[in-house]
Amino acid sequence: MTGARLRSGLSFEPRAGGTPARLGDPIEFYIMRESGGVNRVPLEAESVGQKALKALGKSGGENEIHSVFDHAVYISSGKNELIKLIRNKDFINPYSILIKQQESAPMTSLGFEAGERVLWDGGSLDVGSGAIRIDLSRARVYKKERLLRKNPRLGADTIAFNLRIMRDVIYTFPGREGLVPLLEDVELRGPMKVFLEPQGGSVAEKARPHIEQLMWGLFTGDLAAVTEKAGAILGLGPGLTPSCDDFLAGLLMSLGFAGKAFSTDERAARFFKKAGDAIYRLSKQKTTIYSRGLIDDARHGEGPRAAISLIKCLVTGTPEDTAAAAKTLIQMGATTGADMAVGIFYGVRYLVSRLETEALYEIA
Repeated sequence: MTGARLRSGLSFEPRAGGTPARLGDPIEFYIMRESGGVNRVPLEAESVGQKALKALGKSGGENEIHSVFDHAVYISSGKNELIKLIRNKDFINPYSILIKQQESAPMTSLGFEAGERVLWDGGSLDVGSGAIRIDLSRARVYKKERLLRKNPRLGADTIAFNLRIMRDVIYTFPGREGLVPLLEDVELRGPMKVFLEPQGGSVAEKARPHIEQLMWGLFTGDLAAVTEKAGAILGLGPGLTPSCDDFLAGLLMSLGFAGKAFSTDERAARFFKKAGDAIYRLSKQKTTIYSRGLIDDARHGEGPRAAISLIKCLVTGTPEDTAAAAKTLIQMGATTGADMAVGIFYGVRYLVSRLETEALYEIA
């Protein structure tokens, strides 16, 4: 039953003798009957990202449905910008709109279709022939999150303990198609075997040497090495946002969001920015439009709320908060959340290592 049929003079009606139908229920729950007019599906936005609002304002009012998936609907606002309609509050980001809808119901059940025109009037979005209307007039604006001074950064040892807690949660992720084995293999087999023995053909094994050299490039301030090795893994792995893209997003997010809490050296901040900008430029040539948006946010220290919350817990929170935040993130997508968590692990571990190295130089 397609979205086109929903808007061609049909209306919803609950099954005879069944539970009353509700907006957001799977489409199979309904039977259809002919009616004299177009059935309007009213939706209300609970939150809207600050950048999503800005993109809608710059679009001149006319946008288009780019693609439709069970977990999200993407709206193209021009200039390769995608606004994401979602239903899970944990995954809101600056470019998304959170819809008040049952989280268990797929977005595809609402009848969106790729290619439909989306009109923005400053307070609502009208989709297609007007059969779907999304009211944003009462939505809260989701802004960029920051580390607050009232929550000071933890010491290196405490953050390292939080990282171990996070790593143990990542291990509980059932899939091994992505980059979770990056953390497991070094611990289970030992670093010498991992780096000296021939590797197999999994995503993690293909990516490992490039990721290790990328991290060494960060340690040594070698922008060319960082860019080259990031380019070698961009687009590698399954999914709309391939595993290695999710890893890079988690890594950049960590540096952009928490980097200044670890060092007052402006040179480090400038280097992180240059690295993020270079990786983003490469993403335009090497990966999907969905990954490009994710990496674009990440280089500015932005991303899904669940990812930012995890970084915040790692550097300012308790082990219990860290474990809860990690459990939330790894539930995102098929492998996206777990792969992003691996990138965050590498990013925060790198920041802690920098801190420890600086302390050693001070002692010397």
